[in-house]
Amino acid sequence: MIDPQNIEAVKNWVRLRSVTKIRGFVGIASYYRRFVKNSAYIAMHMTNLTKKEVPFEWTEKCDESFQKLKTLLTTAPIIALPVEGKDFIIYCDASHSSLGSVLMQDKNVIFYASHQLKVHERNYPMHDLELPTVVFALKIWRHYLYGVKCDVFIDHRSLQHVFTQKDLNLRQRRWMELIKDYDITIQYHPGKANVVADALSRKAVSMEKGGVLASIEVRATFIEEIKAKQFEDENLNEIRKKIVIGNAQETTLDAEGVLSLKGRICVPRIDDLIQKLLIESLGSRYSNLPGVTKMYRDLKKLYWWLGMKKDRAEFVAKCHNCQQVKYEHRRPAGLLQRMPIPEWKWEKISTDFVVGLPKTFLKFDFIWVVVDRLIKSAHFISVGIDYNAQQLA
Repeated sequence: MIDPQNIEAVKNWVRLRSVTKIRGFVGIASYYRRFVKNSAYIAMHMTNLTKKEVPFEWTEKCDESFQKLKTLLTTAPIIALPVEGKDFIIYCDASHSSLGSVLMQDKNVIFYASHQLKVHERNYPMHDLELPTVVFALKIWRHYLYGVKCDVFIDHRSLQHVFTQKDLNLRQRRWMELIKDYDITIQYHPGKANVVADALSRKAVSMEKGGVLASIEVRATFIEEIKAKQFEDENLNEIRKKIVIGNAQETTLDAEGVLSLKGRICVPRIDDLIQKLLIESLGSRYSNLPGVTKMYRDLKKLYWWLGMKKDRAEFVAKCHNCQQVKYEHRRPAGLLQRMPIPEWKWEKISTDFVVGLPKTFLKFDFIWVVVDRLIKSAHFISVGIDYNAQQLA
């Protein structure tokens, strides 16, 4: 089942109190009429109020059609799950009261989103409201859009040239720095055709501040799997015995019989189970790739197992997505330099050791290799592991 919070922007749409609001909402239903059966008939009582000769009076029938259309607009097949490998499309629009965006794939809606403008934001000029709408969409859907090609449609033609515009104010430069992290193409789309995002940006709705987060859900089946395999771990079985005799510290058994340490679920030392947990927490394409430290902090709140920090570090080091997006903080390495050629034999030498050899009668177990860099002549000298620099000299 799809999370209801994903479509909160439409489900929390308050009662329409003007002809303009009705036209905006009915525009959404008309745009998706191929998915909504009898959408025009359902919206008939509301569309009648948009006629000039009809007085505006919100009746029970209007409210019924309004609620029914909201339900149809926020259920499958309109709202769908994203399909990996397909490009995304975002429709954006802004008004002087709010921002509206729609995330789509193959004309199927993945998310609706809208955001009420703050007091100071309402003083922005119109061309400065369209760009933050794009930024707003990229931020809340980052886990879907990062590293994926996306077309963004806006109804402000000047934004098509924002990437080549030379004179940008500080606010626009800050937004452009965020946008450049994504593979997006901004295209012009007339406002009359962009009915969904346009209506979302102009809807009268009261929404609390919040963010859209990608979370890991611990399902009952996974808990049952951990519970069953906890008995296969000898260390955890020893802890269970201590709990029975009352000699365990900071470990408990919850109501489902799952062993926990300081409130964290004890994961048995089984490679397949640990790999499954690590893949769920980081391996998804839509994860935010937190890195070793943040991943350790996040999962440490929920789980514990022997060697968990080492396992996470190794998993992140092998993660292809992590290595692609990881920022390198070191300076780039320089080019290899040619070594100067010595003028005399044995003027410059190179040394190394051959180690791991069995001890001889004289207790030598290393070979010190000395090579002349001019004529490549080598000497092999038997030494012991306990030789210091003075003895070698």
